[in-house]
Amino acid sequence: MVTSAEAVLLLGFTVGWFACSARPGYGFGLVLLGMAAVSSGIQSVITVGAGVKGASTTYLTGSLTELVRRRIVDPHRFADVGGVGRLAGLVLGAALGTVLLRTAPTWAPALAAVLVIAVIAVAVGLTRRASAAGDHSQRR
Repeated sequence: MVTSAEAVLLLGFTVGWFACSARPGYGFGLVLLGMAAVSSGIQSVITVGAGVKGASTTYLTGSLTELVRRRIVDPHRFADVGGVGRLAGLVLGAALGTVLLRTAPTWAPALAAVLVIAVIAVAVGLTRRASAAGDHSQRR
C-alpha cells in the first residue's frame, strides 16, 4: 500500500515533468520537488520498515556512512560485500540517471516510476505465489 503511494507520487511527478517539457517554472518546480521529496521519504520508510539488516535508506551518504561504520565497528572484517554492492548500485544508478537526464530529459523521471511499479508487480507476484503454496500445503 505504501509503495503504491510512492508509485502514484512518481507517476504524478512524471506527468508534471512531461507537461512542462522538463522545464518547470519556479512554482511548479517546487511542487515537483515536494512530490519527489515525499516519494524519497516513503522509500526510506519502506527500506527501514523492511527490517533488512544493514540496508540503508535511499541516500548515498547513508549507505557510505553505514559501510564506514561497519568497518570501524569490526575492523577485522575484510569486506562488506552487501554494503559495497549497495553503494556501487547507488553510484551506478546515479550515473545512469545523469546520462538519461542529459540525453532524454523529458523521459528521465519515467525510469523511477517504472522501477517502483516493477517492484510492486514482483512483490504482488511473490505474495500470490507464497499464498498459493500455503493453500496447497494446507490441503495435503
